[in-house]
Amino acid sequence: MAFVLVSHEFGLMFETLAECLKSEQREFFSACLVSASWLTYMLSILPDTGLRGAARGCLLKHFISILKSAKHADDKALAMLALKSFIQDPECLHELTFHMKDIIKTLRELKSLSFWPMKCLNFFVMDKNLAFHVHANAYLFFLSSDGLKIYRCGDVERNCFTKSRKLREHTKAVTSFAILPTGKLCSGSVDKSLRVWSLHDGLINCKEVHDTKDQVHNLAITDNIACFISQGAGVKLLSWNGASKIVNPNKYVRCLSLFEGKLYCGCNDNSIQEIDLATGTSSTIQAGNRKLLAKANPVHALEVKDGLVYSVCSPLDGAAVKICSASDYRQVGSLPSTLDIRCLTISAELIYLGTKTGVVEVWSRNKLVRVGVLQIGSNCRVTCMIVFGDEVLVVGTSDGRLQAWGLT
Repeated sequence: MAFVLVSHEFGLMFETLAECLKSEQREFFSACLVSASWLTYMLSILPDTGLRGAARGCLLKHFISILKSAKHADDKALAMLALKSFIQDPECLHELTFHMKDIIKTLRELKSLSFWPMKCLNFFVMDKNLAFHVHANAYLFFLSSDGLKIYRCGDVERNCFTKSRKLREHTKAVTSFAILPTGKLCSGSVDKSLRVWSLHDGLINCKEVHDTKDQVHNLAITDNIACFISQGAGVKLLSWNGASKIVNPNKYVRCLSLFEGKLYCGCNDNSIQEIDLATGTSSTIQAGNRKLLAKANPVHALEVKDGLVYSVCSPLDGAAVKICSASDYRQVGSLPSTLDIRCLTISAELIYLGTKTGVVEVWSRNKLVRVGVLQIGSNCRVTCMIVFGDEVLVVGTSDGRLQAWGLT
C-alpha cells in the first residue's frame, strides 16, 4: 500500500501532505502528520527509487517546524520518528546538523514525559461523591449522599457524558455498589438496605429491596450472597432468601474483594483474610498486629486480579502497595510509592493509585515501575476510581468532582 501511494505521480502524495500539514484544524492536521510519518518510515525500508529525495524536499522542513513549535508531545514524537527515518540520507543528515540543538532539547522533553500519557476527557462538578461504577452497557452509576444518579457514557472522544436519571429511593447516603452476574446493579446504603436495579434501554428501575438490619459501608456480590461491612467487627453475609451470618468476627474489616468464590478482607490491623464462601474456612494472607509510630496500619484498599492480591497500606514500611499470590500467599512484588494511598484500580497493563493529596500515580503491572502521575486537584483527596474498557479512568474526589481520563 505504501509503495503504491508514494509511487503515484512520482511522489505527488508528499506535496499533498505538505499542504495538509499547514492546516489549523487539529484533527485533520493530526491525521496528516500520522500519515506523513508512516510513509516516511516506509520509504526507509522500501527500495529507493528516488522518492526519498522527493519526500525530503516536501516534508523535511515541516517536520523540523513541528519539532520546534508543536504544543502537543505526540506531535513532537511523530516528527522525531519521521526525522529518524531521514537520517539514512546523507543530504538530510547534513541539513539536520543545523537543528541539532532543538532535536536534543525535544528528546529531553520527551524523555521526561510519562511513558503512558493521559488526556483528561471531561470534568464534572457533582455532589459529595462516595462511589461510582461504569457498567458494561456504558452507564456510569454515581452514588452520592442524596441518591443514585445514572449517567450515560457517550463517545469518549467527543467528551460526552449525558445525564440519564436521578433516583432517590434510598433514604440515606448510598455508600457502595456491585454488579450482579445477571448484569443488574446492587446498591448499599446506611439506611440498612440493599436495592437491586435493572437497566434496560435507558430505563432504571428498582426491582428488589433487601433489609440488611445493619448499615452497609462496603459491598461485594456473588450470584447468591451479598457480602458487606457494617459498623462493628466482621463481615456480614446475606443470602437473597434473608438468611445471614457474620464471618471474621474478631477483625475490623475496611475493604472487600471477591475472586473465584473467595472473599478477601483488608483489616484494620494490617492483616488480609481469605474466606472460602463455600466452606466458611478462613486463612491469613498477610499477618497483622503491626503498628507503626504507635498507630495501627490498616489496609485501606484491596483488589484481587488474575490470581494476585493487591493491598494498600501505609508507606512507612517502604511499600505502599504489596502484591501477594492468592494461591500460596507469598509476596511477589510491591510498589514503593511514598504517597499516602487510599484507593486503587487495575487495568490489563496499569495500576492506578489514588492519594490523599489529589494525585493519581500510574504504575506498570509488568515492570512494577511508575510510568506517570495525574494531577487531579490540589485541595482534595481521591476517594474512588474505576477503569472503563481499559482505556478510560474515572476518578472521584472528596470535593465532589468527577473526571474521566483517556489513554492517548
